[in-house]
Amino acid sequence: MIAKLQTNRVRRSYLGGSRIDAFCNIVNPPDNSIFHSQLSTLNSPGAAQPRPEDWLASTTQAFNGTLEIDGEGLGRLDDGRLVRDAVGQLPILVKLLDSDERLVVQAHPTVPCARRLFNSPVGKTECWYFLPGTAPDACVYLGFKPGITREKWKEAVMAQRPLLSFLHRIPVAAGDFVFVDGGVPHAIGGGCFMIELQEPSDLMVVAERFTPSGRRIPDAKMHGGVGWEKMFDVCEYEGRTCEETCEKYVRRRSDTIDCICGPDFTDKFQMWRLSGPDGTLQLGGAAAVVVVTDGEGSLNGLAAKRGDRLVVSGENNIRAKGPLSAIACFAGCKQGGNMTARNILCWGDSITEGMAMPEGKDYPARLQALLGLEYKVFNSGDGGENSITIPARQGAVPLATAEWIVFPAGESAVRIGDENDNGFRTPDGDKIKLTAALGRQIPVNPVRIGDSDYTLFFRDFKWNTPTSPITYTLWLKRDEAVAEAQLGIPVGTPVKFDSVDAAPNAWCEIFFMGGNGGWNKDVGTLVAQFKAMVARRGEDRPYLVIVPYWRSFPEEGKNEFRVAFGRHAVEFPVEDSLCYMNRPDVHLNEDGYALLASLLHARGAELGYWPETQP
Repeated sequence: MIAKLQTNRVRRSYLGGSRIDAFCNIVNPPDNSIFHSQLSTLNSPGAAQPRPEDWLASTTQAFNGTLEIDGEGLGRLDDGRLVRDAVGQLPILVKLLDSDERLVVQAHPTVPCARRLFNSPVGKTECWYFLPGTAPDACVYLGFKPGITREKWKEAVMAQRPLLSFLHRIPVAAGDFVFVDGGVPHAIGGGCFMIELQEPSDLMVVAERFTPSGRRIPDAKMHGGVGWEKMFDVCEYEGRTCEETCEKYVRRRSDTIDCICGPDFTDKFQMWRLSGPDGTLQLGGAAAVVVVTDGEGSLNGLAAKRGDRLVVSGENNIRAKGPLSAIACFAGCKQGGNMTARNILCWGDSITEGMAMPEGKDYPARLQALLGLEYKVFNSGDGGENSITIPARQGAVPLATAEWIVFPAGESAVRIGDENDNGFRTPDGDKIKLTAALGRQIPVNPVRIGDSDYTLFFRDFKWNTPTSPITYTLWLKRDEAVAEAQLGIPVGTPVKFDSVDAAPNAWCEIFFMGGNGGWNKDVGTLVAQFKAMVARRGEDRPYLVIVPYWRSFPEEGKNEFRVAFGRHAVEFPVEDSLCYMNRPDVHLNEDGYALLASLLHARGAELGYWPETQP
């Protein structure tokens, strides 16, 4: 099903909306200042409240902190049906947002914070894609500067001191993209016109009592209903320089990259560019929200033009015909259900990660280029990990705590291990040795220990020291400090990395490991570890195994792989000219990675996983 959407303007405290009218070609726009005649008494007698946002295909109720209206924010199809009745509850929220003035400084909860404070299963991580019409001097304010503590922020907010100096001012223009993690304080500047994609909630805390134009923010909207003290638990107090903030969250305009927001940012949602005259974007049946940003043509046979907003459900793909450009938004790899039908997960160590290679030159990136947009290749390689850690991240090996973990009173983080022992054990008693990447595109965080979520992080991480390849301390963090008595996690408590949910949803997996040990030089053990990863999803599901290629690996060992995995086993013809610094027992060079991707692509085509050439 594909259908156009009715306009769905929602009350907010800031001024704006005219750019939405122009974009959607509304020649005689209605009064966008009020949602309903009953709102005329809002804030003060006769006052009107702006509606500078259009919530597209929304199944999320809006929250304004006063005079709540049942159903505000819920989107409708052109035929009048509620979107939630026609296609079900959507795991994303997409908006058109137009700011004539700066928005108030605010922050949104992470998922663990939303569960704890708001009793919500979702947080409000979001991202912004800026459209033509954004003012030349537009900017956003994003992230704490170094040195901002909870105490400093609380004192400034409660005293209503100027707050923008705590954040980084970042200029933006049409085509730019900004990602906003839950917990990161921010404010959208005046003159911004954007598509906003986020988790499906309206949860926030607001740090300013008045908007720049003088509108008063209600108490309930400021503290989000959690109270004045707990509202400060929503922010993440991790300061960064402006350069670090931009590196982490900002991507400047690129007309050559179609994936605007993908798993390198989050697993919660994705945003893609789709263009005619004959473009296709794979969905695999997942619901998507589409905004036509330029031109005129058709989407899945339905005539569409600039400014149209549509919802797609139950379709394997979106096909754009004609001189048309659009932005498509849908849920990420965990929330998207069937949309993972063409996701390919590459598990491994630094050889999969592509260590020492320029961006885009590792084998997963090269395989992505060979497969095209109907497939999405995820790089889940972490340098230094062994054949025990990698299956543990994938879910083939269950884990438990090796010792009691005790959080002292007043502390939110505790050291649990180092490079020799991370504090977790397999059922066979094997130690787990994670590395600093913590899963990269398929992250291990949050880590569920027992019935609670935690975050793993490193301190004192050093690579290639004279005495050890890697040294570090590993820490476990709670969302809040232990209040009074110490908190203990018993020995043997089950541990589940967040990454284990990715494997069952993947359509195809590619495995490579063993160069960093973990199998005691017993090929039978290594083959069994590979088999456990294959069995995690079932041998009838698409998979490929890269046979260990380093010269010290015995020929009889390679033969065991051939027998165990048959045509699923892909062999790499190692030679000095294909290896980094001509060392065949370490990493590949660009030519080597290109050949490996080509071999994987050819074998997958032989097995019927994908066509020999892009469609």
